[in-house]
Amino acid sequence: MLFKDMDLGPDDAKGDARLSEYFIRTPEYECVRSGDAAFVIGRKGTGKTAICQMIHDEAQNSPTMFCA
Repeated sequence: MLFKDMDLGPDDAKGDARLSEYFIRTPEYECVRSGDAAFVIGRKGTGKTAICQMIHDEAQNSPTMFCA
């Protein structure tokens, strides 16, 4: 498969049902997920929404996580 033929989903992560298939768990993501960081700040396109969406999606399936 060529890179140009890969489907990486829509440009906007919000509401992307397939985000977990290609999301890369970075140290920044782990920092937010663990509670070590309370804010997600960055320039447009740096993955802020993707981080928040992934945490939200994981919380929906976990009895020990809460996300609002």
